[in-house]
Amino acid sequence: MRLRLVYGSRVFNEAVSRHARPNGATAMPDDEIDTIALLRAMADSPKRDNSAYHQAMAEARQAFEDAEAALGGPVRVKVKTKIKNNGAYTVKWTFKRRD
Repeated sequence: MRLRLVYGSRVFNEAVSRHARPNGATAMPDDEIDTIALLRAMADSPKRDNSAYHQAMAEARQAFEDAEAALGGPVRVKVKTKIKNNGAYTVKWTFKRRD
């Protein structure tokens, strides 16, 4: 798949101006300029919000700590996952003492 940025966009213009020769001809082929512009656009784009993932991992760590405290030592866990009809992804954890 080949992606091309629209001529005249800010990112494309910046990429071209950085690689322009004094006589106005570009120093790089269009494909390389497109790649530079694409990479620049990716770098300028907003970063993904991972706060829900980090919250879920913190809750998982806390669940293990609570299970070990309640059961008095190391535990083993059984995991069941299910996607409900409403689209909710459910994870069920069952903790038991390790024998």
